[in-house]
Amino acid sequence: MTILKYLLVLLPFCSQLCSTPKIEIRVGSDSDIPRIQEAFCILDQLGIDYELRILSAHRTPHEMMAKAQTLEQEGFSVCIGSAGGSAHLPGMTASETPLPVIALPVKTSYLDGLDSLLSMIQMPPGIPNGTVGINDSKSAALAAAQIAYLGDTQVMQKICTLRNIPYKEHTPQSRVAVVGSKQKNLGVEFEKAMELFVAFNVEAIEYDIDEEGFLDQAIESGCSALYFVCDVQNEGLVQCQHLAKSTFLPFVVIPYFENKTSLSPTFFYQILSNEAALSMGINQFSNGALYCLQIIGNENAQVRNKFNEYRRDLSDSVKQKNKKLQEEKHKKELT
Repeated sequence: MTILKYLLVLLPFCSQLCSTPKIEIRVGSDSDIPRIQEAFCILDQLGIDYELRILSAHRTPHEMMAKAQTLEQEGFSVCIGSAGGSAHLPGMTASETPLPVIALPVKTSYLDGLDSLLSMIQMPPGIPNGTVGINDSKSAALAAAQIAYLGDTQVMQKICTLRNIPYKEHTPQSRVAVVGSKQKNLGVEFEKAMELFVAFNVEAIEYDIDEEGFLDQAIESGCSALYFVCDVQNEGLVQCQHLAKSTFLPFVVIPYFENKTSLSPTFFYQILSNEAALSMGINQFSNGALYCLQIIGNENAQVRNKFNEYRRDLSDSVKQKNKKLQEEKHKKELT
């Protein structure tokens, strides 16, 4: 009877342990492991469970896809995908899972990792990666922890202590703080991104970046991510640095260029020099929204289901285009 009493006392704690969110770290080669050691150190410091796997997008594509497809069922909440060179591992993983994927480019012998960075960050519409800086495994680990443990007060306090930023009591809701978009005409693509939030029944609250205390307001309202439109050609890079140092919310950055003639990939270095910042590709407003929805989907089954439906529709659209192409080809052959 005494043993039974102890078991009844321990049962809630065992249940909590079993449901603890986990982080998967996948690398394309064992040679990448020494380059991302800091990620392991950060997660160990935080007492966070993670699993390391070697899965190549090119040499073991079937195993890589199979493991990506079962991440959610295995209890993972976020995946860090790290690779160098033609670095397709995080992108291919993102195409096979509804979980948020963090892309960690590593520096190789050629191009100083810029090839890896660009192949990770410039993702096609509908398949977002949250990309960190080259070799910045610390930011990858911190961002992953902030996503997976957003509602866990104890872990978030540890993260804030480690990052030297204040923690404020926070209960995540299906809301996203949209910053940097007011007083700007961002066009149709931005409007489509905001429509995604509406379609997923997620509230997008626009905050004026010049308004004092707006970050506290976002936390008090239960925002689960900060969606920042970084106007690279104006003051966006300075604002990005300030926000990254000020918030423990998952920080999703969308680099915005109105004048595309002055584009240079070097601006990514400035965005990604900020701790735990997760960047989308240039003007990828909808991918930024989808990434925020993936974060919310970790705790909201309805959002996760809608995301899966969105992905199926995306796939069906491509199949329909191919079917139409083949039908047109067949008609030409008959004439």
